[in-house]
Amino acid sequence: MIPQSIVDLLETGVSIMVGTRDASLLPECTRAWGIRVGAKQGTVTIFLSKTIVGKTIENLRDNGKIAITCTRPTDHITCQLKGQVRNIKPATSADRDVSRRWHSEFMAELKDLLKTKEAGEPQAKSAAKPM
Repeated sequence: MIPQSIVDLLETGVSIMVGTRDASLLPECTRAWGIRVGAKQGTVTIFLSKTIVGKTIENLRDNGKIAITCTRPTDHITCQLKGQVRNIKPATSADRDVSRRWHSEFMAELKDLLKTKEAGEPQAKSAAKPM
């Protein structure tokens, strides 16, 4: 089961990157255009665009292994989900509605980030030291 704190994060306008790999372990990465958490919080559905998906679908059909990294742009809170794809299917009208809502929330996150930058407010600082 996905913890409620992660569900709460996923229901915001997170940036969604999808990682897969082929049979020779060559990685592939693409962007997802929305995410929906299953009713029992044990699964997620992601929405991919056929026009930019690259080898992702082919990799998923071949081995089903997937890693999804979700980051909220305004505060960089991030989670990664790893698992096995259960099925691949065309989006329904309801799926497209979820994707449109996600897109609106993602754009709001980016606009908030831009407003913060324009206002000269301090950005989050990294604790990492330069090498």
